[in-house]
Amino acid sequence: MLWNLWYVSFTRADYAAALASAERLMATASQGGDRQLSMEGHHALWPTLTSMGRPLQALAHLRDGLALYSPEEDAAQRFMYGGHDPGVCAHIHGALASWLAGLPERALREREEALRLARRIDHPFTAAMMLFYTATVLYLCGERDRAGEDFERCHELAQEYAFLRWIDLSAIPRQLRSGAQVDAGALAQMRRWLESTRTPSWHLATSACALAELFTDAGRAAEAAQLVRSFGERSLAHCLGPELLRREAELLHAQPSDHAAAEVRFRMAMELARQQDSPAHELRAATGLARLLAAQGRATEARALLAPIHDAFTEGRDMKDLGAARAVLASVGAG
Repeated sequence: MLWNLWYVSFTRADYAAALASAERLMATASQGGDRQLSMEGHHALWPTLTSMGRPLQALAHLRDGLALYSPEEDAAQRFMYGGHDPGVCAHIHGALASWLAGLPERALREREEALRLARRIDHPFTAAMMLFYTATVLYLCGERDRAGEDFERCHELAQEYAFLRWIDLSAIPRQLRSGAQVDAGALAQMRRWLESTRTPSWHLATSACALAELFTDAGRAAEAAQLVRSFGERSLAHCLGPELLRREAELLHAQPSDHAAAEVRFRMAMELARQQDSPAHELRAATGLARLLAAQGRATEARALLAPIHDAFTEGRDMKDLGAARAVLASVGAG
């Protein structure tokens, strides 16, 4: 019963209610000493905390849940709790939570573990979900074409088995793959669908970001900014809230008359990222803001803003976001 309450709240993107149900489930499981129920308590907590932008707490529950998990003994759990394998679920949320926490190398390792385990258990619904999450992590890492390919694989598998949730969620971001043909009519149709959705979860925020890119590719940056803003106004209370703000800021920065508004949005993105304890989002927003400040002749301010955030990263020196930050720092001098 508690799991059902959690699941309903989570799928509605009511993460506060989902957290309350997950904590009650965890407390009940702890009292009974049941291994599988304890694992499912962690299983409810790690996606909730990741979705809320609490990656470090999520990673703790991922660790404890995986310590209880057995692919063979827990095979039946795939049909009882959310329709998917809890071990794969742990690794895909581990990938997302690690990226949010500023651990991009760990994120990619978790992605590989999810792929390996999904192949081993051969469970189609789990595989479709896994492809959506791993594609999202690639997208956040700046690997647009590879992400688009995984979103396309998710879409194809979901269509084969009629997994409606993953068909809907992958429909827009699969267009990110190289060579995808998106005309004005398709853009309009995708926008209508996105605006009609009632639960602006982080999963759908992925679609909003992808569609904004497609509008920008079509030379319609002002519409892209409006799309991201309208989606974000419905809810920023999830782990991609800072990314929606940053995306809008970047689009506003591209319009000469909107630099002041862009600066406000960059700073909002940084503040929300700090509240969520997400160095990855903070770095991205700070890089954009530092670039804007440098263009205005405020190099000292740009350097003071960005350098400590960049220097706090302990891994991922070859990742695109850190490379972009270093390029901005190089442009404003070493200080």
